[in-house]
Amino acid sequence: MTTMQGTADKTTPEEQESTLVRVEANLEELPVFSAAKRARREDVVLWSREGRDPTTHRPIRQRVTIRPAVGLGLPGERERDLYYLVLAPWLERHGFGDDGRIGPIRYQDACEMLGWKRSGRSYELVREALKTLVSVQLEFENAIVDGQTRKLIERGGGLFTEYAMYGESSLDTPARISRGVFSLKSAPWFQANWEANYLKPIDTAVYRALRTPLAKALYSYLDKRAWRRGSYTEQVSEDLIELRERFRLGVKKTKHLLEEFRRAHDDLRQSWPLLQEVRLEKVTPGRYRAVYVFSTQVSLSLDAAPEASSKPAADPMGESDPQLVEQLRQRGLNPARSADLVRAYPAERIRRQLDIHDQELKHVGVGQITNPPGRLYKRIVEDWAPFDAYKSPDVLKRVHKTRAAAAAKERAENEALEAERARFDALTPEEKANVRLARYMAFQSVMGPVSAEQREQKYREYLDEYLLQEESKIS
Repeated sequence: MTTMQGTADKTTPEEQESTLVRVEANLEELPVFSAAKRARREDVVLWSREGRDPTTHRPIRQRVTIRPAVGLGLPGERERDLYYLVLAPWLERHGFGDDGRIGPIRYQDACEMLGWKRSGRSYELVREALKTLVSVQLEFENAIVDGQTRKLIERGGGLFTEYAMYGESSLDTPARISRGVFSLKSAPWFQANWEANYLKPIDTAVYRALRTPLAKALYSYLDKRAWRRGSYTEQVSEDLIELRERFRLGVKKTKHLLEEFRRAHDDLRQSWPLLQEVRLEKVTPGRYRAVYVFSTQVSLSLDAAPEASSKPAADPMGESDPQLVEQLRQRGLNPARSADLVRAYPAERIRRQLDIHDQELKHVGVGQITNPPGRLYKRIVEDWAPFDAYKSPDVLKRVHKTRAAAAAKERAENEALEAERARFDALTPEEKANVRLARYMAFQSVMGPVSAEQREQKYREYLDEYLLQEESKIS
C-alpha cells in the first residue's frame, strides 16, 4: 500500500488475529469519503440519488450535504484509512467507552495499523485526519437508516463530536490523557447504529492491498452494494459519471475518466479474489457503465473476529439446535439455509425475529406479504426492528396476565351472584317479601320518612307477587 511515509514490513498482532472488521453500513454506501489522498476542496458538496425506503420499499429521493471545515477540506483517503484500519478495528475489539469515547489509541499503534513508519510527520498526518473527521458536517435527508428502528431519519451533524490529543484538544475541559495518544467521542447516532448492529463486514486485508485511492473507494462502496444476505450478488452495474460524482473525482474528459477507472479496476482484480470480472460498456456517446461480476460462492463471516463489547456473542448452542432449524424450515426456508442461519446468528436473535415474523403475518394477513420466507431470512440477517404494532413476549405475558385476572374476577362475581340468587330462592314468600321490603326502606330513607300505611302496602304487594310465583310452580 502506498503511503506518505512508507510501508510497514509487519502486521500488528491484532491484524494477524483477524482481517474482518465491522464498519457503519450507511458510510459504506454514502459519499462521505472522496477518492483522493487529501481532498482540500472546501466547497459544500450536494449529492442526491433515487433510492428505496428500507421498510416500505417505496422509491424516494435521497440527499446528502457535506460541509467541510475551512482549512481542513473534505474527508479523503487518509480519513478513510484512519476509519477502516484504526477506528473500526478498535471498536471491534474494545467497543465504546463512556459517552461514546473511542480510545485512547497510541499514535505508534495507529501508524502500524495504517502501514506508516513511525515519525513526527506520520503523527501529524494522523492528527490532521482526526481533525477533518471531527470537523466535517453531514446532513442526511432520506439517506441514513437508524440502526434501532430501520427507519429513514433526517439528521445533521458529524460522525464524531470531539477529539482529544496530547498538547491540544477541541474540548473546553479535556479529560486527562497521556503523551502520544488520542481519543474521539462518537456522535450519538453513530454509536446507536453500532450498538444496534447496523454494520457491514469489510476485509481489511483486501483494503490494505489496494494501491490507488479510487480502488479503495470502489472496494468499500462495491462491497456494500454487492453483499446481500451474507453472500455476494452475481453482478453490480454502475454509471461512471455517477461514480465520478460520488467519489468527487476532478477528471472531466471521458478518455481520462476511463483511464482512471481502468487503473483502479486492475488494482481491484489483483487484490480482491471475489471480483471475477469487470466490463466497461458504452451506453451512449460519452457515457459508460462498469459491470462488476462477483463470485457467489463465498460468504462473509465474522466468527473468527474478536467481538466488541457492544455486540452480543453468538449462541454456542446454535450449531446443534435442530429444533430451531425445524422452526425455520416450517416457515418456508430450506433446510440448508435454516442450518446456516442457526450456525451464524445467536439463537436469541432468531427466536425474537421468528416471534416478530409470526405476529406480523397475523397482523397484516399472510396474503399481504410477498415471499414471507425471504422476508424472514432478511429480517434475521439484518436484525430488523419490530413493526409498530409488535408486542414482545413480556408485553404479551403482562396482557394475558391482566386479562386472566379480569376474567377470574368476573367469574368470582358471577359465582357470588348465583349463590346469592340460590339462597334467595330457598326463602319462603314471607321471607322474600321482608328482604325486598328492607331494601325498599333503605332506598326510601334518603328521600324522607315512610308511613306505616306505605310500609304495609309495599309488604302486601311483594308478598302477593311471591305467593303468585309459588302457585304457578305448583300448577
